[in-house]
Amino acid sequence: DTGGKGFLTRHELRAAHIQLFGWHISAFDLDALQPKACPAAFELSDFCAYAVPKLLSQDPHDSVRRLFSALDPYCNGYITLDDLR
Repeated sequence: DTGGKGFLTRHELRAAHIQLFGWHISAFDLDALQPKACPAAFELSDFCAYAVPKLLSQDPHDSVRRLFSALDPYCNGYITLDDLR
């Protein structure tokens, strides 16, 4: 909530989703959460109601697997120093 407005804009909601979950929210899901016609409708309580169950249901190893996959470009199951360069 930049500027202390009391709500999240669509841009801020998109950025918060990336920070918390590590991936971009689809335009369809973003529209479902915050329709373009109601730009000021996503308050803290709305965000908590959306984010908390999603965070609690995440596999704790999923982010590690995604990071490993990103660093293993040839999908050979290991990371070499050359892969990190």
